[in-house]
Amino acid sequence: MKAKGVFSPEDNFEDHRLFCYGTNHRVAKLSFRETFYLGHEELLSVLPKVSGSHQVSELAVLSTCNRFEMYGVLSDHVPSQRERLDHVCTDLLRHANKTTIPKLSELTPQIYCLTGDDAVSHGFAVASSLDSLVVGETQITGQFKDAFQIARQANTLGPRLHFLSQQALRVAKRIRNQTGISQKVVSIGHAALDLAKRVFGNLSEQQVLIIGAGEIAKTTAKYAKKQVKDIHILNRTLAHAQALVEELGLGYAGSLDALAEKLTSADIVVTGITTAKPIITAELMKDVMMRRRNRPLFIVDIGLPRNVEPECEAFEQVYLFEIDDLRQIVDENLEERKSSFQDAKQIILDSLDLFRAKRRYENFSSTFSEFRQYVYGIVERETTKSTRDFTEEQKISLEMMARSVAEKMTADFVCALKKSEKDEAKREVVNFMQNMMTKSLLGAKRERGVWGGEGKACPERSRRVAPPGEFMEEPAAQFPPNHLLAPSGL
Repeated sequence: MKAKGVFSPEDNFEDHRLFCYGTNHRVAKLSFRETFYLGHEELLSVLPKVSGSHQVSELAVLSTCNRFEMYGVLSDHVPSQRERLDHVCTDLLRHANKTTIPKLSELTPQIYCLTGDDAVSHGFAVASSLDSLVVGETQITGQFKDAFQIARQANTLGPRLHFLSQQALRVAKRIRNQTGISQKVVSIGHAALDLAKRVFGNLSEQQVLIIGAGEIAKTTAKYAKKQVKDIHILNRTLAHAQALVEELGLGYAGSLDALAEKLTSADIVVTGITTAKPIITAELMKDVMMRRRNRPLFIVDIGLPRNVEPECEAFEQVYLFEIDDLRQIVDENLEERKSSFQDAKQIILDSLDLFRAKRRYENFSSTFSEFRQYVYGIVERETTKSTRDFTEEQKISLEMMARSVAEKMTADFVCALKKSEKDEAKREVVNFMQNMMTKSLLGAKRERGVWGGEGKACPERSRRVAPPGEFMEEPAAQFPPNHLLAPSGL
């Protein structure tokens, strides 16, 4: 299934071992997405366990209120890739001791699995906030960076994912600087209060309760400061709530111990803290509404997992909205920045071409370096065998000459190949070089008597020795080695 995101290029990236597997606000409801949420400490614990057990050589997880995405590289390419990633996903949740783990059959319609170019361009769009609920918001860029930092700490970040993350962050910076996508953007907090304004009209006589003291709480509080009568801020850590109130220059700061009291007096509640289970339960709401004498209470729950039990909506005069209910407001805001959105899409497509070119160059350079060492190894072995009866001075002279010839040959060859504009020709040559080096390694193992597994001697074979003056004819190397024409992408 394709992600209902921004891009799906026709020319897929060549190495489909690179993947992005996940769900987001475009394809799944909040009730499904919240079962996948994993915090920082959980990821540090589960990433190494899962990466090592599913032939996933690299793995990073981006987990936010609007998306859960695994970025990774499989150790090999298999036809049942999607099935394998389904198991990787459920194992992540199992190792995190999640109480609710979706059945594999439930994943298909609400999960996308992208590979190659599709995965790369989607990662660019995510880091640039083009795939966010609020297009142009900057928080996702930091969350994207943090996801790969966590993978580094968990030792599941390899060179390919590192390269992807660095390029994605560069693209995000370029889009922010070269387009107007982040100008006049409506944040989640803005959208929550704008939704309240559509219900109450003027907010100047309303008391707002904000639960949380993170980035979303800060933007909500700063926006509310200009419009409402009073602001109360509650947080698990009282010091953080107090710091936010001090920054605002007004309001009340308290801990969650004051939740029932502040729910009783508030008109508008915006809650968005990370919690394992809802902090506003139906039982609590029943008591609160009795104290309020059924005075209307407007609640916007932007937390994931949800902060408010869905059953609270059943109470008369309780108006409960969740993060997915803000879509209409943010879509209206995006319409005003449509041209900037198109400019940003073009930057991503251009950056994808650059990404391919850089990866190809790195792939070629790596093979060239290995080939150079391969040739030098042959020179060293052959000169050592041929100079046993030479004086030390003669040995040094011959070794220098042989190494100089090898260096000149490989340098000219590599230079000519790099100048070639035909990527297909480069791929064929690179694959031929890799094939040749592999055959040489296998031949060396046979010479050492290691074959068919560690410690197993190769069977005795008759070997004809060429008489003096006659050369043994080696089988012609296949060029290009069609059976090994593996893509040279990631």
